[in-house]
Amino acid sequence: KGPYYAKRLRLAANHLLKTGLILETKQGQGATHASFLNRLDVRENILKLARGQLRPAKLVRYVSKFLFPKLGVHSEISQSTAVNWLNKVGFKLRKVMKGVYVDGHEREDVVASRKKFIDIFEREIFPFHPPVLNIGGRTYCIICQDECCCHANDQCNCVWQEEGVQPLRDKSRGRIVHTSDFVLEASGYLKLTPEEISEQMKLPEEPHWVPHPPPLGTSYRIRSFEARRIIYPGANHDPWWDMKQLIAQVKDTIQIFDVKFPRDVAVFVFDCSSAHESFSEDALRAHKMNRGPAGAQPKMHDTVIPSGSFAGCVQKMVFPLDSAEVDAKGESLAGKPKGMERVLEERGLLETLKQKYNGKFVGVCKECKKSQEAKDKAAKEAKERRDEIEGSGIELGNDRHECDETSADLDRPANCCIRRVLELQEEFAKEKPLLQIITEEAGHKCFFLPKFHCELNPIELVWGQTKRTFREETDGLFAMAKKLVPKSLDSITITNIRRYFQHCYRYMDAYGKHGLNIRQAEYAVKKYTSHRRIPATIRMDPRILSM
Repeated sequence: KGPYYAKRLRLAANHLLKTGLILETKQGQGATHASFLNRLDVRENILKLARGQLRPAKLVRYVSKFLFPKLGVHSEISQSTAVNWLNKVGFKLRKVMKGVYVDGHEREDVVASRKKFIDIFEREIFPFHPPVLNIGGRTYCIICQDECCCHANDQCNCVWQEEGVQPLRDKSRGRIVHTSDFVLEASGYLKLTPEEISEQMKLPEEPHWVPHPPPLGTSYRIRSFEARRIIYPGANHDPWWDMKQLIAQVKDTIQIFDVKFPRDVAVFVFDCSSAHESFSEDALRAHKMNRGPAGAQPKMHDTVIPSGSFAGCVQKMVFPLDSAEVDAKGESLAGKPKGMERVLEERGLLETLKQKYNGKFVGVCKECKKSQEAKDKAAKEAKERRDEIEGSGIELGNDRHECDETSADLDRPANCCIRRVLELQEEFAKEKPLLQIITEEAGHKCFFLPKFHCELNPIELVWGQTKRTFREETDGLFAMAKKLVPKSLDSITITNIRRYFQHCYRYMDAYGKHGLNIRQAEYAVKKYTSHRRIPATIRMDPRILSM
């Protein structure tokens, strides 16, 4: 290592031989530089900004542009300094693992939705759900639905391999195997047994046209014996999964459930998504209506006026087929949609708008015209700006309200435009999604999970175990993937599925009875594994108190 190192080594050796002691060194005992991180206010602001995770580049921008100017420090920090600071405050670079959606999980509107969902289950579902015996009545059976995609080349990232050998893999993830399925505690997957299938095969097939109501005592063979649907979508292959296919699957699932559990009520639980909560083509949706009659607007179903001078009267949303009215071009309006203005006029609400705006009211105001995508984009940008400068002392102004869609919607006046007045009408506001209509017409119940709460859906755990099994056995070929997906699904036992349900019930107990947030609930569910519940002493746990 050089002559200087040899000289110091000889000196240390001679000192050891003469005194029997190791030579003291002053290396590392020099004066240390003062760090801004030692200041309590700097450390607190950094931890407040981080909220569990933080990138060095973002820390550099925050400290240099906001924190130091606020503290009167005329300096900046480098990327390496930001990395050192993150290490000192306890942050480490780790691989991000999949888990619950924390972002937005504790928003006020989401928490309110979660509380409402859990309260309904505690009050209406669990008292009639096994193991509670409902003698003489019908038992509720919770059925959860979701979709999952497995790619043919979706293999394990960690493998045992010989030193210096790099396995060659296709860059593409391969073709998709898409699965949509239902799970329930009673039987795991919803499908008929061989004995039940044999009984069904004795029944006649359902004809294309069945009189309504069908003849008394008439029963037909159900269309499908298994609720699961597996497709192989892609270009020049099966079409992508859509609402039409889901509706057909739900109808078949209801038939299967009625055969297996004729005395029970199915409680269908779907994720909260725009697809699952979509409405029928003739649903009462004000944003799909034009101001005037006819034009490119759907024909909506008739309704009953709920309030006002015409309460209880049936209102048709299209002109009668024998109507003699014509539009501005002289074309007949017979059988065509009426439009928002005519609907409000028939309810006696249009005159109020005319008086308020001196006859210059608008069909759709600027705020109501914003699409949902634009609202979400504005909310996301506002949240990013707020996170960037929070703690810097800069006033946020109205940005705090831009990210809260619910409060912004409530702040809008109830009569800013024709659409706003119409969409606040009772039957328009309470229009049910198509999935809910189908299940309730069949005598069952339908619920949608709160936003960001995938941890309340036990089928998510089924997908996790399925993908783990799939990745361990797949060879990257599509032919193998087609065989492995159903095999991996069927390898999950009913015991495991029931444990997944209990896992989700404990989350509901943590949120509902104990009022825990997502971090606290995640810890409590992992620590306590009793049936459906978290102990009452959870609030005294030191880890819970520190979260």
